[in-house]
Order: sequence, then structure tokens, then C-alpha cells
Amino acid sequence: MGSPERWEAVAEAIAARLTELGMSWTALYETKAISEPTMRAMRQGVPLQRSYKRTALTRALGWTPDSIDRLLAGLETVLAEAAPGGACYDLIDALP
Repeated sequence: MGSPERWEAVAEAIAARLTELGMSWTALYETKAISEPTMRAMRQGVPLQRSYKRTALTRALGWTPDSIDRLLAGLETVLAEAAPGGACYDLIDALP
């Protein structure tokens, strides 16, 4: 699941991505990708365990679905548009 320090690094990467996008925390919360209490907990090192929340969050940030796992492993995120095929969410959207 990743150490608390790794989850703090995920939260820092999210903050950096919001800056890149010119997006506020409030705007992120309005996407319903993540709630303010959940984000606050993650900033304190509490894991984001539900896969659907991870998917919603990575989508809102324009990252590939595996980006949070990549950050937990100490790797960089990948922008969804830069991923091979460029349509990484198509399979997820096609699920029943």
C-alpha cells in the first residue's frame, strides 16, 4: 500500500499537477474525484485504498490510471495523452 511518506509524496505530486493545470483544490473537489477529508488524510500519509477513487483522481489530473502506483514506487507519473495509444481510459469506460 505504500508507506505514509510515499502517500505524502503522492499528495505533493497532486499539488504540483494542480499548479501545472492552473486548477485549485476547490476545483478538484468539485470534480468529485476526491473529497477534501480524503485528500487531507492522504496528505497525512493515509493510503487511498479504493481503486475507483484512484481512477477518478488520476482521470481528473490527466494522468494514466497507474500513476498513483507509479508514485508509490518512486517513479514519475505519465500523462494520459502521452501514454501509448493515448486512450488509456477507453478500456475502463467500456467496463460494465
